[in-house]
This record gives sequence, C-alpha cells and structure tokens, in this order.
Amino acid sequence: MSWVIGVTGGVGCGKSRFLEELSLEIKAYVILADDIGRGLQEPGTKQYDEIVEVFGKEVLLENGKFNRGLLGMLAFSDENKLKALNNIIHPAVKERIEKRIESIIKEDPEALIFVEAALLLEADYDSMCNEVWYIYADTETRFKRLSQGRGMTRESFDRITKMQLSEYEFRLRSNFVIDNSGYIEASVVQARRHLSL
Repeated sequence: MSWVIGVTGGVGCGKSRFLEELSLEIKAYVILADDIGRGLQEPGTKQYDEIVEVFGKEVLLENGKFNRGLLGMLAFSDENKLKALNNIIHPAVKERIEKRIESIIKEDPEALIFVEAALLLEADYDSMCNEVWYIYADTETRFKRLSQGRGMTRESFDRITKMQLSEYEFRLRSNFVIDNSGYIEASVVQARRHLSL
C-alpha cells in the first residue's frame, strides 16, 4: 500500500535538506511544492499574469522573470498581498501535486511519497497525506542557517516567522515531530526509526 507523508515546518528548519539526505538512504519519491510553485511563476502562465496584476511590473527583471527576492519582500511586508499571492499559486500547486501522487501510485502501488511544503497545513495539502511530519529547529539555529546560507537579515527573518504558524500550531496539527536543530544524520535516524526502517 502506498503512503503519503506531508513534511512541513517554518523557514530555516531544513525541510529540503532533511528530505535530500533521507532519500539517499531509503526508496522514496519526493515532491517539492516550491519547485512546482516556481514553475507556475514562469512567463506565459496564468499565475504569472495574475501576480503581475497584483504586484506590478516593478517585480520583473529585464528578462521578464520575477525578481524573487523583491517579490518575497513585498509579499511578506503586506498581509493582503501575501494572501493574494498564496491564493494565486496554491490551488494550482495542490492540483499538480495530486496529479503527481496519482501518477506515482499508478506506477508503484507500494510507493512511499513525501510532499514537502512550508504551507502544507495552511494550503490544505495535508488533506492528501496519510500523516504529517513537522521538521523542527530552534529559532536561533534557523536564523543562523538563513543568515549564513541566504544572507537573510534578522528583520526579514522575524517578519517571515511572524506570518507562519507558531511552533504550537505545527505540533498540534502534526503526527510526528523531528528535531532538526543538530546534525542532519540524527534527523534521518529519527525518521527511519519512526518508519521502522
């Protein structure tokens, strides 16, 4: 029987890195909502046109693609614009994830599938999952990762985290919590133990 696990957590918790490492050790399919969302923001898509309508042409680079840093900054500075952006992107992302899951299960009825999304709970992606994992890391570890890896400022980090679910809400709505504050290998061990692998 196939099994679909939704993987979520706040910014800087290391969700993608964790899944990258885990999928080296076990046979699993990984669907990244961010990758699908990026594809939907390419010129020529319906979503692209709708985003330009909401944010204006100033969020575009010379090549016509989005200046993702600027788009993110504007979205996270205005709750209404963030809501509008999510309403444009997430229904289409969800539909594509559902089709991808169906396609995988058709090919491999015993598939173990991970769906990774920061907004897994808010965008109702969890409705297509058998269980939800919350990847946790303490606040300072998250900020350190993002400041070193992406050059994120404390102000930007605080603004983004305030707009995401609280740790309490993540834990309340998840079936399993992985502490990813330390070494990635330790997180993989927690996952394998939970899956009895």
